[in-house]
Amino acid sequence: MLLVRGSGYSGWRSIGFRPPFNRSESVELPPDALIIPLEISGQAVAVLYFENTEPAAASSEPGTPNPALEILARHAARCLESVTAFKAARAALANAGDGGSDTSDEASVDEDAAARRYAKLLVSEIM
Repeated sequence: MLLVRGSGYSGWRSIGFRPPFNRSESVELPPDALIIPLEISGQAVAVLYFENTEPAAASSEPGTPNPALEILARHAARCLESVTAFKAARAALANAGDGGSDTSDEASVDEDAAARRYAKLLVSEIM
């Protein structure tokens, strides 16, 4: 699994790669790499990268990932999206429960409002 960082990727976790990807280090992929994006709200935040060492099945086209891997990636993206939504909602509720402080500046108020809007959007998409 690689995290999307701007126009590149950084390692997060690798299984079966020799040498393994180091966490947070930039990763260069070959131009013909097979990747499946993990999207949250339509934006790719990570990709599932794999190297196919087995010959392609007769029914699949060259360069296309295994349908089971695509299903796995879509499920992982939805789980990630729901976890993010619940954490954002919990953080928004915790901030609202503090009653606010008189020393908060306008930037933190804008950030709180943006977090609440994002949490509401994600929760509505999940429902």
